[in-house]
Amino acid sequence: MIQSDSVRVIHRPTAPRRKAIAIDIDDIDIARALRDTIFDNPQALIHKRENQAIDDFIGVDRESLDAKCFGLTLDNFDNLWIGRFLARLGIVAIETLAALLAQASGFDQRIGHPVRTRVATLIFCKHLTRFVAHIEAVFEDPELKKDIFKRLDAVCKPGAILATNTSYQDVDAIAAATNRPEDCLGMHFFSPAHIMKLLEVVRGAKTADDVLSTVMALGKKIRKVPVMSGVCYGFIGNRMLAPYFREAQLCLIEGGIPEGVDGALYDFGMAMGPISVGDLAGLDVGYKARQVLAEDQRGDPRAYRVPDALVEAGRLGQKSGEGFYRYDPETRHKSSDPIVIEIIEREAKALGIERLAIDADEIVDRLIFSLINEGFRIIEEGIAQRPSDIDIVYVYGYGFPAWRGGPMYYADTVGLDHVLERILEFRDRFGEENWSPSPMLEKLVASNTTIADWAASK
Repeated sequence: MIQSDSVRVIHRPTAPRRKAIAIDIDDIDIARALRDTIFDNPQALIHKRENQAIDDFIGVDRESLDAKCFGLTLDNFDNLWIGRFLARLGIVAIETLAALLAQASGFDQRIGHPVRTRVATLIFCKHLTRFVAHIEAVFEDPELKKDIFKRLDAVCKPGAILATNTSYQDVDAIAAATNRPEDCLGMHFFSPAHIMKLLEVVRGAKTADDVLSTVMALGKKIRKVPVMSGVCYGFIGNRMLAPYFREAQLCLIEGGIPEGVDGALYDFGMAMGPISVGDLAGLDVGYKARQVLAEDQRGDPRAYRVPDALVEAGRLGQKSGEGFYRYDPETRHKSSDPIVIEIIEREAKALGIERLAIDADEIVDRLIFSLINEGFRIIEEGIAQRPSDIDIVYVYGYGFPAWRGGPMYYADTVGLDHVLERILEFRDRFGEENWSPSPMLEKLVASNTTIADWAASK
């Protein structure tokens, strides 16, 4: 929902596609933000795969389920949201499953256990040779992904595209397991994939131009919003989340409460507050990831002591019925839990932290400006091509309010000098480790240049 007194929204689902949302807007800044993020998002690159039209491997209708499709590697069936989404569009099937899929009358049957079993046993059979693109979607184990790519490389036709669905892993390292790194790249679908529009297309160091542009076009064909990213841990979206979630936890242990941190970001316009997002994803995910790291690799303990304590108390989030909040087993409605406040206060005392009240404005600035600062670093490093790509990632993939235009657009709206001023203030209060301003931000402020002006000059 657009949360602004300046905006009156009428959803018109029967209107033409480009006019699906009729908006009566008084605030010109909000109008521009919506225009730039919803109606004019970045287009794909220009090259097409030589002698290979997109429709040669997608565009299969649900009735025929012929072989003009691409393979979907699903060793880990927790990732079947991707399969559900693609199957719903009628564009994914492994040939040896065609008869089984054709007999399925319902959507759920199509991706039920019989399909899972056969995909697992037939995944590297000779029939894969006829596909021209393959998406691997196993769990985040780099060695497993490398092994699958090595095996795919051995059986897939020359020129076939190999894509890995990964949220964090090194796409170049996975591509290096093959003899065709130029045909490899990442396709990061966002969960649940049948709902989320964003698709991060991750270009490796050796990914060919025509492979990249073909997959960008494929993303549009399957009704996604594709954004190109370079290779780094977490790519664009998840890399920027790290400082965002860090500040959420620091605000919590320094004096906040879950409802206060969530409420500040929800009132700002985010679809969900960061504490609720953690409960939804599962607090045990981050906990397990930290357990394999050495103590000095885990970062600031103030940013993870509370969630770790919750996990160790059996509070994993929504999946266990208790996390930062308590959840009704039938309705999933969340409510506050005094035990959580006790845990927060206990961990703060153990770390020698004096808890002080933190107002909503500071919470928003610490989380959103840390997001923006990391966004500038991503542009500096060439991970994102342009600021608007970051905005598209956050509006379509992370619930950033479209009427604010995305984090980088928002930075221009409030003024880069104000953003830098607050970051320097936080550096003086909290230290350089977390609050070192991006050199790009400092240069733009020094030259009195907006992000929009900088992007237009490129």
